[in-house]
Amino acid sequence: MNYRRKLMAAIAITIIITVGVATITDSLRQYLFFDWKVEENDQFVYNVSVVGYRESGHFFYPIPQAVLNNSYILIELVTLPNKSIILSGNQFSEQIIEYMKTDVVFENGTEIPLTLYSELDTVCSRCFLPVGPWPILDSFYPDTIPEFVNQTIESYLSRSLREEFSVGHYSYEDQRGYVWLTITSTITGVPSVMTYSAWNFSGLVKYFYNVTMSLIDCN
Repeated sequence: MNYRRKLMAAIAITIIITVGVATITDSLRQYLFFDWKVEENDQFVYNVSVVGYRESGHFFYPIPQAVLNNSYILIELVTLPNKSIILSGNQFSEQIIEYMKTDVVFENGTEIPLTLYSELDTVCSRCFLPVGPWPILDSFYPDTIPEFVNQTIESYLSRSLREEFSVGHYSYEDQRGYVWLTITSTITGVPSVMTYSAWNFSGLVKYFYNVTMSLIDCN
């Protein structure tokens, strides 16, 4: 009889623990779950503006990115990563941000010059985000870029902006740097603005350029 009571008590405790863990797991799942509001084959049109220069021997030359200035590009979502429960910044950057999602052409169907395509497409791909618990995502990364003072630094960054969310990445080493940023809708995960900059202020050839893309239309 005593054995039977102990067995029933053990079973009851097991059920209580299992239900409790399931409830906690379900709550965490909802709390950390990111879902896509866009679909594969969705298309978006952006206006592109470019500024910059290239200097060599005290002479200034046009930058290759200048061919994108005042153009319109068409971004198509080719593939999307699976819906995810995100537990860390590294997981989000590896599984979501760096996952290649897009293909980019000029709005009229002309291909982007090969020398510019990879950088442009990679930045665009990084900027489309799933929708989820933005405060949690914001806590994964620092809010601002620190001052560049003779050091090597590299990090993602993020900031909540009411109905929009900004995320990006910067790297800097010995007067050379690269930054990309997006301002993305917290409702749709579609970026309203995407931008990237690169610079090199040392060596024989110095340069700076910025490419900014603003949302015009979506299909």
